[in-house]
Amino acid sequence: MARRRSATLLSTLVFLDEPQVIALQSYKIRLIAVAVDEKNGKALFFAVTVRDKDWTAYFDERVDLLYLFTYPIQRSFFTFDLMDTVDGKIWMDKYEGDAPAEWLPSPRFFAVHHTEEFEQHE
Repeated sequence: MARRRSATLLSTLVFLDEPQVIALQSYKIRLIAVAVDEKNGKALFFAVTVRDKDWTAYFDERVDLLYLFTYPIQRSFFTFDLMDTVDGKIWMDKYEGDAPAEWLPSPRFFAVHHTEEFEQHE
């Protein structure tokens, strides 16, 4: 049985016709999620947990978004349908295994590329 975890939507970081990159919080753990598919009224996102030091490094533009999904050893992946969000709360399903290459963000995508303001990064 898949393990589920709740998260709260903190902010949309990139919005191009619809959210593309978003920040989440699950208890004390922060996550970054990228849009991976949209069809049949669903908006599938792929999320990764982000430790505090990596969160800061990303927003200080010392690492790119791809780094968060591929390099840190202590990370977990989740999937969710953004359309199922109720009052800012999302239920995510644990994703086992390696991140699918087609779901990974492009290299050299840094926080400077965000289209929306987000000040609560520390």
